Amino acid sequence: MKTEKTKIRILIINTVAFTKGGISTVIMNYFESIDKSRIHMDFVVNREIDKEYRNELEKSKSRIYLFERNIEPFQYFFGLLAIIKKGNYDIVHVHGNSCTMAIELCAAMLCGCKKRIAHSHNSACTHKKIHKMLRPFFEISYTDGLACSEEAGKWLFRDRAYSIIENAMDLHRYRFDKEKRIEIRKKIGVEDTVILLGHVGHFNGLKNQELIIDLFERLLTDSLAYKLLLVGEGDQQQEIVRDVRQRGLEDSIIFYGGTNDVAGVMSAMDLFLFPSKQEGLGIVMIEAQLSGLACIASKQVPEATKITDNCQYIELSAPLEIWCDAVRKMCQKNINRLEVEISREGKKRFDIKEQVGKLENIYLKKP
Repeated sequence: MKTEKTKIRILIINTVAFTKGGISTVIMNYFESIDKSRIHMDFVVNREIDKEYRNELEKSKSRIYLFERNIEPFQYFFGLLAIIKKGNYDIVHVHGNSCTMAIELCAAMLCGCKKRIAHSHNSACTHKKIHKMLRPFFEISYTDGLACSEEAGKWLFRDRAYSIIENAMDLHRYRFDKEKRIEIRKKIGVEDTVILLGHVGHFNGLKNQELIIDLFERLLTDSLAYKLLLVGEGDQQQEIVRDVRQRGLEDSIIFYGGTNDVAGVMSAMDLFLFPSKQEGLGIVMIEAQLSGLACIASKQVPEATKITDNCQYIELSAPLEIWCDAVRKMCQKNINRLEVEISREGKKRFDIKEQVGKLENIYLKKP
């Protein structure tokens, strides 16, 4: 067995807040399964870190470097230089969705780190001008390109080579739990006869909660009893809350906030809505299907997320009534959530036990 000194030392940099969901969940899924006898990981965290994640990392003797929310760019860059130099890392692995990763990658390059990994998790970004401006620096600063899907890879790396690392997970973690369903529906005041539509995601422009509200308001004219559960936090949450109040929908829409129990809240739902404007993959779509949920998503979500027969993808530009009809038809299906079949390809692609070896091989391969 290798000693601590001979382990490969990797610095993981998460360019977004290290909270439950999205990129952070992917990072932690791989961290939990990686061979720690050969690989040691430390972490750079921007803005905040989930307490449960912090505890898990610290138990494994990983160092956590936290940068405050409003840090100046130059201060951040020189802070990274100091961390990378002191840590003497073999690999710097940066997770993000745009060429702004050049900041972290250039810091690693200046420190003489020979292996610098850029990992793309989306097929769009919000800072398009900065993304375009930094592309020349980005393209000279990384040595290895990784992506969660073909769409995410082509978006960031264009015609350059990259490898796909699936957003894999423990497939059993999200299995439908009837007791959790009863517990959470009781907690949020939803009777068993009510159809609970659900969504999990950060409140931002890309997740498109606005369309979900429009869709839900239209469905309330039906004779069926619906409620909507929105799980997550984000910069636009208060704006969405105000919109819901102005429409008089506050008694029918539940803002759950963030949670460490995504599997539990998914067990409480009856149908999952995911009308994103852009997704590199959309890990919550996989989680929802593992819970036995039927899913309705936009066609901006890659169809690689389809691992059951209970998924439908709709054009964002489609009339609202088409979305409503899809919801109605899915709700009419009599789905036994404990018997939902996951495709063989889905099990192979998204089972962390199948995929972690691929990432280990990339880490262990000499630059």
